[in-house]
Amino acid sequence: MAELSSLVERLARVIRPTYIPVWLNKPVSVLDDDKPIERIAAGDYRAVARLISSLEDPGAV
Repeated sequence: MAELSSLVERLARVIRPTYIPVWLNKPVSVLDDDKPIERIAAGDYRAVARLISSLEDPGAV
């Protein structure tokens, strides 16, 4: 899945690469307590991308 690869690359710039699998599998309140990996699997990668954008530039959201 190209979206997952792209999101992981972006995450690697803002969190430790070893933490990425943990982050993807933790419920996130901004995603209504869904896990990012579940949202991506369901095709809602844009919601996860917006969340990553907020980590990349906290003032942007």
